[in-house]
Amino acid sequence: MRLRAGLLTAGLLVFHIASAQPLLEALVPAYFDPVVNPSAWNTLAANAGKIPLSVIMNPASGPGSVQDASYVTAVQNVRVAGGHVLGYVSTAYGTRPIADVMNDINLYIAWYAIDGIFVDEMSSDANSSHYSYYQSLYQQIKAINYNYRVIGNPGTNTQEAYLTLPTADALVVFESTAKNYSKYVPSTWIYNYNRQYFANLVYAMSSSSQLGSYLNLAVSRNAGLVYLTSDSGRNPWDTLPGYWDTEVNCIANINAGLSC
Repeated sequence: MRLRAGLLTAGLLVFHIASAQPLLEALVPAYFDPVVNPSAWNTLAANAGKIPLSVIMNPASGPGSVQDASYVTAVQNVRVAGGHVLGYVSTAYGTRPIADVMNDINLYIAWYAIDGIFVDEMSSDANSSHYSYYQSLYQQIKAINYNYRVIGNPGTNTQEAYLTLPTADALVVFESTAKNYSKYVPSTWIYNYNRQYFANLVYAMSSSSQLGSYLNLAVSRNAGLVYLTSDSGRNPWDTLPGYWDTEVNCIANINAGLSC
């Protein structure tokens, strides 16, 4: 993503999922400035008490060079309303120096009241050096605060080892268009784990009439974190879709065992 049963065996994954976990949580890449688009951030805060909601903040393809007061307020509003906020960092598919990534992470922690980190441009191959890279990054984040949630984004089907080492608490295993989502087939190993370890991010879905079918498709594909938007282009995450309220209501219905 550029301008992206319960507990596993002990030692494999440290992020515990309660047995009463709702089917779906919204994972929203909020790549829009609170000054330029304050209504979008206000809308996120307004909906944070209605469904499980995690928002990815991304001031400047990372934390930027200075603290932004508008983000301080936007993040606080979402969290006070019951949502969670993660800071965006790029890893350039395992080629960016970990020290640089950690510097970004430390800036987020110093400037904003975040709940975790969204690790973008994550490798998906079976290269042992990439395993080591992301495992080290994960361990350093957890050493700062064990409760920080780490979501990694390969954006595609990936290796099971990225989950089990672990390198993240959840993985984005699909990030593409609605057209491609209709043809997407998850790796078979994904079905061996709790759905809350997997996210699907879908853009260029123009019609709200597809919401119910696509959200139920995410459930059938064992994805517990999901986001659908009509946005598209180079940055398909720079605004909320016009059907966002309908999407929130649909997720709430699915979590309540109702039809969408």
